[in-house]
This record gives sequence, structure tokens and C-alpha cells, in this order.
Amino acid sequence: MMRVVVVALVVIAGLAIGVYRAKLGAQDNEKRIEALRGEIRDTQEEISVLKAEEAYLARPERIGPLASERLGLAPSAPEQFTAPEMLSRRLGEEGPISTDTSPTSGDSGDVLP
Repeated sequence: MMRVVVVALVVIAGLAIGVYRAKLGAQDNEKRIEALRGEIRDTQEEISVLKAEEAYLARPERIGPLASERLGLAPSAPEQFTAPEMLSRRLGEEGPISTDTSPTSGDSGDVLP
């Protein structure tokens, strides 16, 4: 009988220690979770600040003068634009302008390796 009581006390003591360790582990995990939530809040705040800075720096009224001053760029003139059909002639390639995309009689349509 005494042996059963001693075994029961050892089991109870083991369970008590296990519960205590589980409680401490849960508290540690809770602290880590709170710390991570704080880091997440800080990172989200930093991201929003960086997005605001990006929007401020990417304004066209800021970029335009910088592009002309430092890079020598100017707004596009209408004569710089061309129709897609005229591209080959404008680039200096010879030959007739063709908008027909159907295969020619000598073209089998196979891709060469």
C-alpha cells in the first residue's frame, strides 16, 4: 500500500512539474508573439513611410526638370512618333511595306531548328 502512495506522489509531482513547465512555455511564447506583433507594426509603419517617400520622389513635376537638367531629355515631339507600318522604313530597312501576315507560297510555316 505504501508503495502505491509513493508512486502516486511521484506521478503527481511529475505532472505538477509538467504543468508548471507548460505554463512557463506558454508565457514565453506569448511574449515572443507580442514582440513579433510589435515588429510587424513597426515594419508596416516603415513600409507606409517608404511608399509615401516613393510617391513624393516619383512626381512628374519633380522628374521632368531633373531629366532635362541632368540627362538632357526633352518632351517628345509629334514628328518622333510613327505608325507601326512605317517602322521598317524609318529604321532604314529596305523593301516594300507589307501588313499581310499570311504565309507566302514558299513558306511552309515550319520553324527551323
